[in-house]
Amino acid sequence: MLKKILSFIIVFLILFPLPVKANETFLDYPTSSVDHHKQYLSFKAMLDDPSLISYWAWRKSSEQVLSAPSQNINFKIYDSPNVIITNPYPLNSINLAAKLYYQSNPPTDVNLLRYTYSDIYWAESVWSNAFLEYPSFKNDVFNACKNQYSCHGGFAGFNSLKQSWLGLASMHSNVKSPNHYSGTLEAHEYVHTIQQSQMYKSPYNFNSLPIWLPEGQASYAQAASVYYYSFDLYIKEKNRIISSLNETYDWIQNFLTLSFDTSKNVSATFHQWRPYDVGFLVVEILTAYKGPTSVMNLYKEVAAGKTFEQAFYSQYQITWNEAYPLISKIIYFQIK
Repeated sequence: MLKKILSFIIVFLILFPLPVKANETFLDYPTSSVDHHKQYLSFKAMLDDPSLISYWAWRKSSEQVLSAPSQNINFKIYDSPNVIITNPYPLNSINLAAKLYYQSNPPTDVNLLRYTYSDIYWAESVWSNAFLEYPSFKNDVFNACKNQYSCHGGFAGFNSLKQSWLGLASMHSNVKSPNHYSGTLEAHEYVHTIQQSQMYKSPYNFNSLPIWLPEGQASYAQAASVYYYSFDLYIKEKNRIISSLNETYDWIQNFLTLSFDTSKNVSATFHQWRPYDVGFLVVEILTAYKGPTSVMNLYKEVAAGKTFEQAFYSQYQITWNEAYPLISKIIYFQIK
């Protein structure tokens, strides 16, 4: 009887082998069909076999979060009188996002403003006081909460005191929205302030970058940091973010070409979510190749005076003009 049981176990393990864990601190690896030892050495290699891009991007990000030191964030919450709280533990996801980019010295003075439509003028006052040098920033409060039926999402800013400010608008229906209760929204907005901090006091800003980069990186980071412990949950969040993306190869290549031309208002040319979902996939590809810090380094190098092309070559040892046709094909093969 014992021999039969052992034989059954052996046959079962042959047919359904256990996942190979490269590091036992990971809580959830993908299935054993993934070759955990195959890393990409070029964008061309990714085009030849794009099946492991998501895995390697997630794994390199997960390793970064797990290896990062404590961030010691000084965190303060400003809740409006009638606020609707959808995530009672916002600091958790902010900490994870900070760990994902810990090598880029993320801001440690973080303030969170949460409000609803009935308190919009209170929220505008708090936000304006934080950004006295940027009077137009108060418009962010109103843009995120136009009325009691359209009050959702977030916005962020990094002020002259080197403070991160995150603004979250909410209404009752947001309680059931994954982006509002999972912590991904807080992570997303906090990453924007890390980006801004890299360009602090530089004459160069987001206008010197392709439009897919800031939102694409923040969208990628919200998935990779909050779900650092589970590849399956990372993929679920990725699929949620890119669910409306259904474009041709020519369209994607055109987008990556034009979105780099900062002399034109190309953001009005394309659907409003393309910088988020196409950007997510570009950043995932870059992260799978060179890790998460390489993406944040683009801001730092552009802030120091390099063009985006020069910064891109510095990080990935290939010109943008050579890379974006390959990246466009990789993205198309992933979504078709």
